[in-house]
Amino acid sequence: MSNDTYIVRIPSADVPLALKPEVESVLAELIPLVTARVKEKRQTDFKLLLDVLLRGVKLRTLDIRRAQKQARALEAVLENSEWLTAEEIGERGKFSPSNLAAPANRWKQEGKIFAVPYQGQDRFPRYGLDEAYRPIPGLESVLKLFGPISPWRVAVWFESTNAWLANRRPRELLGNEPEKVRRAAEHYRNSSHG
Repeated sequence: MSNDTYIVRIPSADVPLALKPEVESVLAELIPLVTARVKEKRQTDFKLLLDVLLRGVKLRTLDIRRAQKQARALEAVLENSEWLTAEEIGERGKFSPSNLAAPANRWKQEGKIFAVPYQGQDRFPRYGLDEAYRPIPGLESVLKLFGPISPWRVAVWFESTNAWLANRRPRELLGNEPEKVRRAAEHYRNSSHG
């Protein structure tokens, strides 16, 4: 499961044959610019959010460092993985066009996948889905181990390097080695609860 390739579809009727190489060249140059702009906007949004959260609050240096660390962790969650809306999962998974969001929302309710609230919508991690855009079978057992914690905490756990996984990120191993990820989640649960 690779997140390294994106496909841009432009109907061939919209591009004259003589302009095809130029259009491809322009698109190739635009991709890094758009990506950089999206990252820059996310960083600005996080800084603004941090400013709003801390406005009028007298903080100790330790509190500020902790808030900055948490902001960086949330930023890494969004930057390093692809996050999809329920509708995008429905479109990519070729589910019923009458209610594209239904499968992802049902899986979330059943505990087969999780979502983080972002910009007014639930966002589901692409790494939690297989090539057919259905939940990876091992994910449900990992999520059950976490119990009722914030989905952002779950997302940070999947994004953080883990000593029980030879300093790999759980999201990197979920598709191929879900049992190792489940055992790492057990260690996390045991250390968090006592």
